[in-house]
Amino acid sequence: MIQTATHTDIGLRLGNEDALLVLPLPDGSTLLAVADGMGGHNAGEVASQLTLEMLTEYADAPFADAFDACNARVYKRSLADRRCNGMGTTLVAARVDGRTVQAAYVGDSRIYHWDGHALHQRSEDHSYVAELVRRGLFTPEEARSHPHRNRITRAIGTDPAVDTDCTSFRWKRGDLLLLCSDGLHDVLTDGDIAVLLREEPDLQQLAHRLVREALHAGASDNISVVLARNEEKFER
Repeated sequence: MIQTATHTDIGLRLGNEDALLVLPLPDGSTLLAVADGMGGHNAGEVASQLTLEMLTEYADAPFADAFDACNARVYKRSLADRRCNGMGTTLVAARVDGRTVQAAYVGDSRIYHWDGHALHQRSEDHSYVAELVRRGLFTPEEARSHPHRNRITRAIGTDPAVDTDCTSFRWKRGDLLLLCSDGLHDVLTDGDIAVLLREEPDLQQLAHRLVREALHAGASDNISVVLARNEEKFER
């Protein structure tokens, strides 16, 4: 059994351009996703919603194929509707069962794995500042206050094709997954997040606490989280 919880908050924005997905699949696995849209007017909301609609249609497909389909759907809509020109969205998704997590991501929304002892970031941000950190030009601490820290280098729907990063890893009974938009990790450090994951046993309360702590820490962007806990009694 996979237990899930979600929560989202508009922050200080005029609208919420984040979209969340929790979809139980016929084989007993669960599909999870967070998309953080961007674009003028309501175009970011359109991009994130279109993306999760297409991801649902491709729920059983390999993530590379599913992300390609999402990208094509959003890109074509941006060309057909001038109000949506240039829109795009981040996307982080995971397909989970009691043994394995398969994940994919584009942009700077993240997936974290809490194994009961340590927090592991299982995605890499596709952003200007993250690339500078990987090159050793900035420390992670310096990157957190960089004026261009939210400038992403890869997104769903902004170009005719997209390069999707995929990963997989094992998890065990009691482990947690956290998928989130940058509204959370922009203001809460990994240490902050780990403390909350360790302290709060109730999954829905944990989702609310993560968002609430981000708001208290000064978050102005939309904040969204999807949580999953592995409660399988036995591995398949």
